Amino acid sequence: MKKIIVLLLALCMAGAFAGCKNGSSSGDGGGKASEREDVVISLKSDPKTFDPVSTSTSSANTVMFQIYDSLIHMNEEFEVEPRLAESYKVSDDEKTYTFKLAEGVKFHNGEALKASDVVYSIKRAQKSPYTSAYVDSVDYAEAVDDNTVAVHLTDVDASFLEKIQIIMIVNEKTVKDAGKSYADHPVGTGPYKFVSYKAGVEVKLTRFDDYYRGAARIKDVDYQIITDDNTATVNLRTGDVDAGSFARASYDEVMNEPALTVADWSANSLYYFAVNNEVAPFNDPIVRQAINYAIDREYIAEVETNGLSKITSVMLPPSVFGYSDEINQTYTYDPDKARELLKKAGIKTPMEIGTIKIPEGDGKNAAEALQQCLSEIGLEVEIEILEQNKFYDETDFGDYEIAWCQISLLRDADSYSILFTSDQIDGMNTARYSNPKVDKLFTQAKATTDQKERLRLYAEVFNLIGEDAAYIPVYVPTNIYAYNKNLKIDVLEPSVQFVYDMHWN
Repeated sequence: MKKIIVLLLALCMAGAFAGCKNGSSSGDGGGKASEREDVVISLKSDPKTFDPVSTSTSSANTVMFQIYDSLIHMNEEFEVEPRLAESYKVSDDEKTYTFKLAEGVKFHNGEALKASDVVYSIKRAQKSPYTSAYVDSVDYAEAVDDNTVAVHLTDVDASFLEKIQIIMIVNEKTVKDAGKSYADHPVGTGPYKFVSYKAGVEVKLTRFDDYYRGAARIKDVDYQIITDDNTATVNLRTGDVDAGSFARASYDEVMNEPALTVADWSANSLYYFAVNNEVAPFNDPIVRQAINYAIDREYIAEVETNGLSKITSVMLPPSVFGYSDEINQTYTYDPDKARELLKKAGIKTPMEIGTIKIPEGDGKNAAEALQQCLSEIGLEVEIEILEQNKFYDETDFGDYEIAWCQISLLRDADSYSILFTSDQIDGMNTARYSNPKVDKLFTQAKATTDQKERLRLYAEVFNLIGEDAAYIPVYVPTNIYAYNKNLKIDVLEPSVQFVYDMHWN
């Protein structure tokens, strides 16, 4: 489960974002920016590998989406834009997608892109724990001819295009010839070629002049690996780094930095507490409802994000297709209501209800706030901080009472079904929640391409989930990104910024 969670979090690069704001003021930003042909960007962690089926980190994918391309790209309006596929068509039964590849596409080694490379890339993705979730509905892919690929699905999958855009296309011959060393010598069709990698220090790329969409405007890319947010902030303010994320606590200072532009937008992710639905007293939905009323979401969002978030009591980010005003089973901060529900459930307080488990380095403030909220309604809990691998090992298989979690999936509510469906218990369904009607509604929504009907079904299913209080959703974070005021970014993406869209003014 851990691999899939991090993968989905990292690869939500096509998710919609709302309210993106730019803030900047006067300043020279270093001068003569238009003469520059390079850019320095910070990475929050070491990528370690550059094989798209061998990693799940956001930093690796940030780099790899410069090196590789996918068949299509879906923009913030849910419109399909061509990439390696110049067009596609769907069969009458909606189970076969046929992609026509763009002409003249070359890999960085000079080899021409062929349909067989696409078929090979999909097969590799199906075998990988990091990417199989994106091709779970694919039966098989075949090369109709050198420029045409047919992808056959086992069943209708309304989110197929959203998922297939995540699959990066590799050169079959290069991968097979390189063997295990391929991860250190990646070859793609993207706008940038791999140059070098120094573990824990930097990754360097350079422009691929034969890129099929036209050569990028920036020639050289230097990704600096900076794991500390405060250090990243200092490097942005001094100009040692041209673009990257920064410490939330420094938001106001960075916003007022004359040489920087700041963008912020509502993320396609969710922070929440999972409660083990199989363990007493959490096996009673009335108790889970009580906890949802007891929690002060505003306070937790403030202490965790410095106010850079929006509270929610719905287990679906507003940017995801499927979210609508018809989802009205929500919770407000109401300790008195929580106490009434505990009494209704037959809970005698004070009562010890176990432990809040959190992964090392994340969620301590949130856990302490929940501990205080629960104490106010007579429920006592301890807090346990676990090494991340141990945290996932225990929460994956139900060895917990309450756990602090975060997730970011695709821009389609179908991807969130893995948090709720019965077949994902001992998998992504950390709450171990089971409701046959919820299972059925998710299946129905996936099997129809009528978007209005899908919205109706998702409203019904998330209202049921809210009524059952399967989880305790808390907030949707705000993403923050700063860059040199003379660096222009044509399209700001929610997770991965494409250097191809950057240029100096």
